[in-house]
Amino acid sequence: MSQKHKRVFEELNDLAKPGDILFMTSKEAPNTIDALRLVKRMVSGFIPTDLSLWHTTLYLGPTESGNAEIAEAVTSGVRISHLPSTYYTRGRSLELGRFIHTSLDDQIREEITVVAREQQGKMFDKRGIKGIPFRRLLGLPNYLSSADKFTCQGLPLFVYDQAGVPIPGLVRDGAVDHDLYRSPFLRPLLRVEEERDGTFKITTNPEKYSWQPELRKIYGL
Repeated sequence: MSQKHKRVFEELNDLAKPGDILFMTSKEAPNTIDALRLVKRMVSGFIPTDLSLWHTTLYLGPTESGNAEIAEAVTSGVRISHLPSTYYTRGRSLELGRFIHTSLDDQIREEITVVAREQQGKMFDKRGIKGIPFRRLLGLPNYLSSADKFTCQGLPLFVYDQAGVPIPGLVRDGAVDHDLYRSPFLRPLLRVEEERDGTFKITTNPEKYSWQPELRKIYGL
C-alpha cells in the first residue's frame, strides 16, 4: 500500500465506527442520459443538473493490513470485502457518514456488523431496483422487490432495522442512495477526493454536496 493510500485509510479508520455508511460518488456524462433515464432520475429525486452517481456500503471496521472492511450489495450479490481504492480514484469520491437518530453503543454496532455478515452471498435485487421509481411515484409497495435480495442502499437499511435501530423516514423498497445521504439524521464525517496530481484531498466534517453546493439549497438541506 502506497503512503498516500495509507493516509486515506488511517484517516478513515480513525474516524469511522462499525455501522457507519460509506458513499461512493461520481458524475454521469450528460450525453449518456436519454429522455427516459432523465425521467427515472427525476422520479428518484434528482434534478436535471444533478448528474451524481452513487454506491452505498456499510463500514465494518479496520483490517489487519490497515485497509477498511465493508459490506456491500453489488450485481454479483452481497459481499464482505476490503474497500477498493477505485472507490475514491478515477473520478470517484468517497464520503463517510454516521446516522445520529439514536445512540449507537458498541453493542448495537456489533449487532449491525453481525447482521451484515449474515447477508453475505445473498443475491442482488435487480428487479427491486426497477420497481423503485413506481414506488416513489405512486406510493404503492414495490412488488418487484424481494425480501431476501438486496440493493446497495437497501442493505444498510435492512441491517439497521434488524439491529433494532431503523432509520426514520426511509423504506428499504423505495429508497435510493441519496435518500440516506440527505437524511437529516446522517452526519458527514469525512470526504476523500483525488486531485489532478494524484494526491488526495481529505476533508473532515464536510457539508453535504460539497462538490456542488447549490444542491444543498435546492434539496432543502
